[in-house]
Amino acid sequence: MKMDKRSIKRFRCWLVESKQYVYDIQKICDGKLIKNFAEILNNPEKYVVEQETGAIDLVKNKMYEGDIAKYRNANYQREVFEWQYGVVVFKNCGFELYNPIKDTTESLTDISISFSKIEVVGNIHENHELLEEK
Repeated sequence: MKMDKRSIKRFRCWLVESKQYVYDIQKICDGKLIKNFAEILNNPEKYVVEQETGAIDLVKNKMYEGDIAKYRNANYQREVFEWQYGVVVFKNCGFELYNPIKDTTESLTDISISFSKIEVVGNIHENHELLEEK
């Protein structure tokens, strides 16, 4: 996994009513030109705003808050590498992967050191079942 070095972050928006994503909402959301981005941010019952993290997964997907990623521990002392699932959250002034089954977090910035593989496999709105214990 690598980090995107650009400092300009993009946002996407989950439209609660129509249950779909709109990307680059700084400009357009729900088919309308955005004049005041704060209107979107201050309307959480209609719009769920998620920020791009700057991280890119194995298959070159940009990672956003709310994405569900599978990742594998790169601890080479173990022979069996366990796949884990986590949701991207903004916490402690940075992006982290939160694993609700183990109630643990890993810094997304440190993920390239801590984990050998990471891939976006869904999001919390459409694929919440990926975060449930199997």
